[in-house]
Amino acid sequence: LTLRELMTEDLSLLDKVEIMIQAGEALRYAHANGIAHHGLKPSRIHVQPDGTVKVRNFSIDLPPADGWDAPYIAPEQLSGQAADPLCNVFTYGVILNELTANSPEHPPLLTSIIQRATNHDRESRYQSFNELLADAARLLLQLRETDLHFTGLFESVSPPPSEYGPPHDNVQFTVNRPRAIRPGEWKTLLAFAHLTECQ
Repeated sequence: LTLRELMTEDLSLLDKVEIMIQAGEALRYAHANGIAHHGLKPSRIHVQPDGTVKVRNFSIDLPPADGWDAPYIAPEQLSGQAADPLCNVFTYGVILNELTANSPEHPPLLTSIIQRATNHDRESRYQSFNELLADAARLLLQLRETDLHFTGLFESVSPPPSEYGPPHDNVQFTVNRPRAIRPGEWKTLLAFAHLTECQ
């Protein structure tokens, strides 16, 4: 299913944030390899049955055909600038806001992430997905503190190595972190929370 289709489903805020973190991981990896998404929107984020998220169509670089794409375009793109990582940060924030707008709970950190990502001033946005995902990881940890499926959240563990594979065709990047392995997923998030300390 695409994220556009999942927006009609009754997902928990935890599930929504998990999906967007995986999408952010894929974009972070693409940016690290010099690739920005040229048409990011919900229909290009795909969630597989096992919970794996794929971001597709990186190579599409066409002007919006109609008003449907317009909400996902960063302000500077409307002035003719080509898509770059900071444009992707803006669009990611717009999608996150759309996905979570109807959630009964809306933690202050989620609001802060959306506001910073969608700032019209490029210099005031997150300057990379490293920064954005560090905050998103903290948000997810907050949400999981209230998740009945999660106990012993703060046991001492070593963060696992990256699961990223090599880039292949510049069209699709996949991050394999299936939701089915839920009791262990938080270990990866601790690694994200540690990102800023490693910079």
